[in-house]
Amino acid sequence: MRTIKFRGRCEKDSRYAGEWVEGSLVQCKDGTTFIVSAQLDNCQPIYHVDPETVCQFTGMKDRYGNELYEHDYVRTVNCLASQEILWSEKDAAFILKYEDDDGVFTQIGDIFFKFLMKVGNALMYQDPE
Repeated sequence: MRTIKFRGRCEKDSRYAGEWVEGSLVQCKDGTTFIVSAQLDNCQPIYHVDPETVCQFTGMKDRYGNELYEHDYVRTVNCLASQEILWSEKDAAFILKYEDDDGVFTQIGDIFFKFLMKVGNALMYQDPE
């Protein structure tokens, strides 16, 4: 079964401001966004996250076992250029966008995961303001 989970950065007004959390996504009609994280002791902490930082898990890991999320930067073993993982509504798939891309995208599922290395995240270093 496919694992569906999300990652997001806690809101600046939260006591966890700036921290990244993973879990299930809950979005309210008013735009409030939460991530619910299941724990081993059946406690389910709820985190108020910035909706602009929410990224979905692709279901894949890189060659070192790092989970790959939307907006992560990856490199293939034989290429120095980084590619950003994006969701394509048109293709209904996660795709790779090259830094200096001319509009050609590759579906992430077309690349064997052992050739991918996670090198960062597009949203990771933005200040929570």
